Amino acid sequence: MNSPMPPEPNQSLIADAAKLSAYLSSGRAFDALAVLQQYEECYADELRELVSLAIPNSEIIYLTRFDDSELELFTTMLSNGLAADFRVGGVDYILARIMNDHNPHGVGSEGLFKLFLSFGANPNAIALGGGTLPMLHYAVQEHANSFIEPLLRSGADARLASESGWDAYQMCARAKNSTARQILDRILNG
Repeated sequence: MNSPMPPEPNQSLIADAAKLSAYLSSGRAFDALAVLQQYEECYADELRELVSLAIPNSEIIYLTRFDDSELELFTTMLSNGLAADFRVGGVDYILARIMNDHNPHGVGSEGLFKLFLSFGANPNAIALGGGTLPMLHYAVQEHANSFIEPLLRSGADARLASESGWDAYQMCARAKNSTARQILDRILNG
């Protein structure tokens, strides 16, 4: 017995998905959010379909920055079917990308990072940009200390060994990151 085919999306939804995909691929977060907001209040089913149509078709997501200005956009997309563990450009996980945009001067979004974790991003995923380190180790190595507590509270395993055999505590010593060590001790040892 053949299962029924899902209905074809209407042409306006396809056109809006193409716009959304183009906006996401080119870093036009404000325009992408405007497309999503057209559907948000009245067309919940269509909004989910729009996200599912647009996301696979874009090189998600090469936004020029990952900061709090994109919180609303990503909240809407995550609430409507965007997977929290997607890979940016098919390479690295979104959490690593957000950490890559972090620097000692405070650029990078702890809020956006926490948002993805709250929607189920894997806190133990491997950060390829960090030389195949688990996310927690990568945060320690990069001195991205504001990301360590959210990772631990979301289930990151400090005992997980890196490809080189280092756990998070050993990584603190290797990276000369005493602040990370203090955070690990405070969270894990109460």
